[in-house]
Amino acid sequence: GVHKVMAYSDAGSAFIFGSLVGPKMDTLFDGAGFIFGFRVLPAIIFVTALVSILYYIGVMGILIRILGGIFQKALNISKIESFVAVTTIFLGQNEIPAIVKPFID
Repeated sequence: GVHKVMAYSDAGSAFIFGSLVGPKMDTLFDGAGFIFGFRVLPAIIFVTALVSILYYIGVMGILIRILGGIFQKALNISKIESFVAVTTIFLGQNEIPAIVKPFID
């Protein structure tokens, strides 16, 4: 599920940055070849774009109503709070602002 979607981000990073994100960097720098700007930032951009598309076509609204509604009753909090709590399990703290962006003014 989530790992497979994030693999698309890795494939896009490899396409853009080439060997800077590949296993060759780990061998060149003895295991310290993980470059934040080439691995993490593209993943954040990818997830933000994906969430924006899902908001645009209405999928996120449906997910918030369904998952948020279920956990709203269980946790006695608002739908968006409960949806963010559930989403944090699958995504990291870096991607959560993209999910709550439409609700923050």
